[in-house]
Amino acid sequence: MSLTPTINDVGSRKAKQRPPVPQLAQPLRLARIDAAAIAAIHLVALLAFVPWFFSWTGLIVAFLGLYVFGTLGISLCFHRLLTHRSLACPKWLEHSLAILGLCCVQDTPARWVGIHRRHHEHADDQPTLIVRLRASSGPMSAG
Repeated sequence: MSLTPTINDVGSRKAKQRPPVPQLAQPLRLARIDAAAIAAIHLVALLAFVPWFFSWTGLIVAFLGLYVFGTLGISLCFHRLLTHRSLACPKWLEHSLAILGLCCVQDTPARWVGIHRRHHEHADDQPTLIVRLRASSGPMSAG
């Protein structure tokens, strides 16, 4: 018996199997732990509407947290620093900002970067809404 492929092997069942799909190309599934964390955060936030739990200090801390975690963690670190590499900083600062981004429960930095880079593969090719509106010759542009 020969180990070299023959003509009969081409149509066999093994030849028709597809290679495994990379994890980033698979549909996203919401992990239960992520869903539970997001639900818990929002349920705790609803306590602000109960008069006994509301405070102006708490409101200020909430907006400060939104800035620190959302702007520094996601926008600066995950988006600009890790995805586009549009700025440079020391590793200790990069890791600290990545921890802030992790607190937003938007998955790991590597997966976030991969999904966002895949988004930019096609999003940059499509015209924006403003470009499409300017190019249209609808009733708003006649006149």
